[in-house]
Amino acid sequence: MESPRIYRCAEWGAQPINRAFPTHEVAGITIHHSVTANRPPLLGALERWWGARLARAIQRDHLARGWADSGHHLLLTRGGLVLEGRHGAAVSLLKGLVPVGAHVGDVEVNKRWVGIEVEGRFDQRYAVTRQQWAKLVDLCAWTCTWGNVDSQQIQPHSHFKATACPGELRDRVGDLRHAVHDRKLAIRRSLGLS
Repeated sequence: MESPRIYRCAEWGAQPINRAFPTHEVAGITIHHSVTANRPPLLGALERWWGARLARAIQRDHLARGWADSGHHLLLTRGGLVLEGRHGAAVSLLKGLVPVGAHVGDVEVNKRWVGIEVEGRFDQRYAVTRQQWAKLVDLCAWTCTWGNVDSQQIQPHSHFKATACPGELRDRVGDLRHAVHDRKLAIRRSLGLS
Protein backbone atom coordinates (compact mmCIF):
# COMPACT_ATOMS: atom_id res chain seq x y z
CA MET A 1 0.00 0.00 0.00
CA GLU A 2 1.56 3.27 -1.13
CA SER A 3 1.68 6.40 1.03
CA PRO A 4 0.28 9.67 -0.38
CA ARG A 5 2.36 11.69 -2.83
CA ILE A 6 3.32 14.98 -1.18
CA TYR A 7 4.60 17.75 -3.45
CA ARG A 8 7.54 19.31 -1.64
CA CYS A 9 8.05 23.06 -1.25
CA ALA A 10 10.75 23.12 -3.95
CA GLU A 11 8.35 21.44 -6.40
CA TRP A 12 5.66 24.11 -6.10
CA GLY A 13 8.00 27.08 -6.00
CA ALA A 14 7.91 28.10 -2.34
CA GLN A 15 9.99 31.04 -1.25
CA PRO A 16 13.10 29.60 0.40
CA ILE A 17 13.27 29.75 4.18
CA ASN A 18 16.65 30.18 5.82
CA ARG A 19 15.91 28.21 8.95
CA ALA A 20 15.07 24.75 10.16
CA PHE A 21 12.06 24.40 12.41
CA PRO A 22 12.36 22.34 15.61
CA THR A 23 10.44 19.05 15.42
CA HIS A 24 8.42 17.14 18.00
CA GLU A 25 6.53 13.86 18.04
CA VAL A 26 3.12 14.11 16.41
CA ALA A 27 0.29 14.34 18.94
CA GLY A 28 -2.62 14.81 16.53
CA ILE A 29 -4.02 16.43 13.41
CA THR A 30 -5.85 19.74 13.12
CA ILE A 31 -8.21 20.29 10.18
CA HIS A 32 -8.55 23.75 8.59
CA HIS A 33 -10.18 25.22 5.50
CA SER A 34 -8.47 27.76 3.27
CA VAL A 35 -11.52 30.03 2.87
CA THR A 36 -10.92 30.17 -0.89
CA ALA A 37 -13.33 29.51 -3.74
CA ASN A 38 -15.00 26.11 -4.03
CA ARG A 39 -13.75 25.62 -7.57
CA PRO A 40 -14.30 22.38 -9.48
CA PRO A 41 -11.40 19.91 -9.39
CA LEU A 42 -9.06 19.99 -12.38
CA LEU A 43 -7.10 17.16 -13.98
CA GLY A 44 -3.39 16.39 -14.05
CA ALA A 45 -1.06 19.28 -14.81
CA LEU A 46 -3.84 21.86 -14.43
CA GLU A 47 -4.55 20.73 -10.85
CA ARG A 48 -0.82 20.78 -10.06
CA TRP A 49 -0.55 24.30 -11.53
CA TRP A 50 -3.52 25.51 -9.49
CA GLY A 51 -2.27 23.85 -6.30
CA ALA A 52 1.18 25.42 -6.68
CA ARG A 53 -0.40 28.82 -7.33
CA LEU A 54 -2.57 28.51 -4.21
CA ALA A 55 0.32 27.27 -2.04
CA ARG A 56 2.45 30.26 -3.11
CA ALA A 57 -0.41 32.68 -2.38
CA ILE A 58 -0.93 31.20 1.08
CA GLN A 59 2.79 31.31 1.85
CA ARG A 60 2.97 34.98 0.74
CA ASP A 61 0.01 35.81 2.99
CA HIS A 62 1.54 34.02 5.98
CA LEU A 63 4.93 35.66 5.45
CA ALA A 64 3.19 39.06 5.24
CA ARG A 65 1.71 38.34 8.69
CA GLY A 66 5.25 38.02 10.01
CA TRP A 67 5.25 34.24 10.21
CA ALA A 68 8.46 32.39 9.35
CA ASP A 69 6.80 30.24 6.63
CA SER A 70 3.41 28.77 5.72
CA GLY A 71 1.69 28.13 9.03
CA HIS A 72 0.13 24.79 8.09
CA HIS A 73 2.05 21.62 7.29
CA LEU A 74 0.04 20.25 4.38
CA LEU A 75 -2.37 21.68 1.82
CA LEU A 76 -5.02 19.46 0.23
CA THR A 77 -6.36 20.78 -3.09
CA ARG A 78 -9.88 20.43 -4.49
CA GLY A 79 -8.57 17.77 -6.87
CA GLY A 80 -6.95 15.73 -4.09
CA LEU A 81 -3.30 16.77 -4.40
CA VAL A 82 -1.20 17.18 -1.27
CA LEU A 83 1.39 19.96 -1.07
CA GLU A 84 3.87 20.52 1.71
CA GLY A 85 3.21 23.83 3.47
CA ARG A 86 5.84 24.33 6.11
CA HIS A 87 9.35 23.48 4.88
CA GLY A 88 10.51 20.10 6.17
CA ALA A 89 7.03 18.78 6.99
CA ALA A 90 7.04 15.95 4.41
CA VAL A 91 10.32 14.41 5.59
CA SER A 92 9.51 14.94 9.27
CA LEU A 93 6.09 13.27 9.04
CA LEU A 94 7.64 10.09 7.66
CA LYS A 95 9.55 9.89 10.96
CA GLY A 96 6.48 10.58 13.11
CA LEU A 97 7.65 14.13 13.75
CA VAL A 98 6.17 17.53 12.98
CA PRO A 99 7.97 20.87 12.54
CA VAL A 100 6.63 23.61 14.81
CA GLY A 101 3.82 25.28 12.88
CA ALA A 102 1.69 28.41 13.15
CA HIS A 103 -1.79 27.18 12.28
CA VAL A 104 -3.84 26.99 15.48
CA GLY A 105 -3.09 30.13 17.49
CA ASP A 106 -1.81 28.10 20.45
CA VAL A 107 1.94 27.66 20.88
CA GLU A 108 1.75 24.24 22.53
CA VAL A 109 -0.66 22.81 19.95
CA ASN A 110 1.43 24.25 17.10
CA LYS A 111 4.44 22.29 18.41
CA ARG A 112 2.91 18.83 18.08
CA TRP A 113 -0.21 18.92 15.92
CA VAL A 114 -0.11 18.55 12.15
CA GLY A 115 -2.07 21.31 10.40
CA ILE A 116 -3.90 20.18 7.25
CA GLU A 117 -5.41 23.00 5.19
CA VAL A 118 -8.27 21.76 3.02
CA GLU A 119 -8.80 24.02 0.00
CA GLY A 120 -12.24 25.58 -0.08
CA ARG A 121 -14.73 27.64 1.83
CA PHE A 122 -17.00 25.59 4.06
CA ASP A 123 -18.44 28.27 6.37
CA GLN A 124 -21.84 28.33 4.62
CA ARG A 125 -22.06 24.75 3.35
CA TYR A 126 -20.16 21.49 3.29
CA ALA A 127 -18.35 21.53 -0.05
CA VAL A 128 -15.50 19.01 0.26
CA THR A 129 -15.00 17.22 -3.06
CA ARG A 130 -15.02 13.45 -3.41
CA GLN A 131 -11.30 13.58 -4.29
CA GLN A 132 -10.51 15.69 -1.21
CA TRP A 133 -12.39 13.41 1.17
CA ALA A 134 -10.67 10.26 -0.13
CA LYS A 135 -7.24 11.90 0.07
CA LEU A 136 -7.97 13.45 3.49
CA VAL A 137 -8.82 10.02 4.90
CA ASP A 138 -5.69 8.50 3.35
CA LEU A 139 -3.43 11.37 4.41
CA CYS A 140 -4.69 11.35 8.00
CA ALA A 141 -4.41 7.55 8.20
CA TRP A 142 -0.80 7.59 7.02
CA THR A 143 0.03 10.49 9.36
CA CYS A 144 -1.51 8.57 12.27
CA THR A 145 0.46 5.46 11.23
CA TRP A 146 3.80 7.30 10.92
CA GLY A 147 3.27 9.04 14.27
CA ASN A 148 1.52 6.15 16.05
CA VAL A 149 -1.42 8.48 16.76
CA ASP A 150 -4.98 7.41 17.55
CA SER A 151 -7.54 8.60 14.99
CA GLN A 152 -9.49 10.21 17.85
CA GLN A 153 -6.70 12.80 17.89
CA ILE A 154 -8.08 14.49 14.78
CA GLN A 155 -9.68 17.80 15.68
CA PRO A 156 -11.17 20.77 13.86
CA HIS A 157 -9.37 24.09 14.34
CA SER A 158 -12.39 25.31 16.33
CA HIS A 159 -11.61 22.71 19.02
CA PHE A 160 -8.58 24.76 20.05
CA LYS A 161 -9.69 28.32 19.33
CA ALA A 162 -12.92 30.28 18.95
CA THR A 163 -13.07 30.31 15.14
CA ALA A 164 -15.43 29.33 12.33
CA CYS A 165 -12.62 27.20 10.82
CA PRO A 166 -13.08 24.65 9.25
CA GLY A 167 -16.70 25.59 8.68
CA GLU A 168 -19.18 22.78 8.01
CA LEU A 169 -16.29 20.31 7.73
CA ARG A 170 -16.19 20.53 11.54
CA ASP A 171 -19.40 18.47 11.68
CA ARG A 172 -17.81 15.67 9.63
CA VAL A 173 -14.75 15.17 11.85
CA GLY A 174 -16.43 12.22 13.62
CA ASP A 175 -16.94 10.52 10.24
CA LEU A 176 -13.34 11.33 9.35
CA ARG A 177 -12.05 9.72 12.55
CA HIS A 178 -13.98 6.50 11.83
CA ALA A 179 -12.81 6.34 8.21
CA VAL A 180 -9.22 7.08 9.24
CA HIS A 181 -9.35 4.34 11.90
CA ASP A 182 -10.44 1.76 9.32
CA ARG A 183 -7.88 2.96 6.77
CA LYS A 184 -5.12 2.93 9.38
CA LEU A 185 -5.91 -0.72 10.21
CA ALA A 186 -5.66 -1.60 6.50
CA ILE A 187 -2.33 0.24 6.22
CA ARG A 188 -0.94 -1.51 9.27
CA ARG A 189 -2.01 -4.91 7.87
CA SER A 190 -0.36 -4.13 4.52
CA LEU A 191 2.85 -3.19 6.33
CA GLY A 192 2.73 -6.32 8.51
CA LEU A 193 2.25 -4.25 11.69
CA SER A 194 -1.05 -5.77 12.90
